[in-house]
Amino acid sequence: MTRTALETVLVVIAAQMMAMAQQFVMYAPGGDDTSVQRIDPIIAPGGISAHVHQIFGADMLSSTLDYDSLQTASCTTVGSADFQGIAADRSIYWHPALYMQSREGSKGYLRVPTNGHKLYYLDVGIGEKAQPFEFKHGFRMLAGDPFARSPTGSKAVVWKCFEGGSYITGDDGGFPRGVNTCSDYPYLYASVEFPHCWNGREYDPEDAQAHMAYPHGDVRSGACPASHPLRLPHLFVENFFDIDKLAGKTGPDSFVLAQGDDTGYGMHQDFFNGWEDGALPSLLSTCPQPAYGNEDVGTCSAFRSSGAATACSLPVQYKENVDSPGPFLPGCNPILDADPAPRVAVAPLGYSGDDCRAENVTNSKWRFISREGLPSRPRQRSSRHSLPSGRRENSTPASFSSP
Repeated sequence: MTRTALETVLVVIAAQMMAMAQQFVMYAPGGDDTSVQRIDPIIAPGGISAHVHQIFGADMLSSTLDYDSLQTASCTTVGSADFQGIAADRSIYWHPALYMQSREGSKGYLRVPTNGHKLYYLDVGIGEKAQPFEFKHGFRMLAGDPFARSPTGSKAVVWKCFEGGSYITGDDGGFPRGVNTCSDYPYLYASVEFPHCWNGREYDPEDAQAHMAYPHGDVRSGACPASHPLRLPHLFVENFFDIDKLAGKTGPDSFVLAQGDDTGYGMHQDFFNGWEDGALPSLLSTCPQPAYGNEDVGTCSAFRSSGAATACSLPVQYKENVDSPGPFLPGCNPILDADPAPRVAVAPLGYSGDDCRAENVTNSKWRFISREGLPSRPRQRSSRHSLPSGRRENSTPASFSSP
């Protein structure tokens, strides 16, 4: 058997395994998220966060989330394919906002609106199944590495641009290149696979990712490592961006994530659990499982509606210009030639610039641990970004603070 034929067989087997997995699918309505702000209840609880996020899910969003407060939510933007909110899921989900550079240099960055999200919950992988098979009260987790500026090797993030009846995929988790328009549904898309291997411990605010790990090999079907032997439900999210809303206004290949990442490798996503006790295992065990494996949660017998998801709106706690912030991204998030990117302090509300000295910003709340063994090293800046006057280009400026 040739290598090409073997790869084809493996792809078919993987698709069949996914189809056989117990799963269900939820949707967030098309159109931009109702809450876009510098908030991160996991990394920056009780205060403003370092960069802008797009947030969806339950309407009890605040910088001080906990399980009990989420249970008082009146609605959610997540639910069935016909946009009925799911009463059992009062979780909140978020990811960094995406920007592009305006063709008019003086206007700087423009935010790319989202156009919906698709969430898959699956019973997959090899490892001891957690009992009950659900997330504990107060559970939270993160996927991806916001400081990554080169391939991480995890295969957790994929970027695709749909255009002309086909699509362009970014290399190894980076942005697709040669892109100025993605006019076919679902437009520009970033998919994120969350880890599902758990060490049985509580979330540690000093090390936000310590309690979870990806399995060996395939991010879904691989075996959980001995350090994280328990298997939780697997969460996979597709996030859609409608760059055609900015048609004619932005330059080609000018994508940058809100934390100053112009590579796409730093795409990440957060989940704060608000599921009712027993709801997840019930849905996974009772939802119909069609051969193609893409079951709308609205067809499940255990589904209960909380009302129209399109009528639900999440609050904005930190109000500032996040749509057209000018020549700098909101906060202090300059694009730097360093990999991994340095941790920068959290800028106050309304600040948009690159002067991150301690007297201009508050102490950082970031608690990510950079990839072990990966040294900070210079990275060639892409010529597609023109730097506004005053932006520093040194890779490790002394004025940047780190926790």
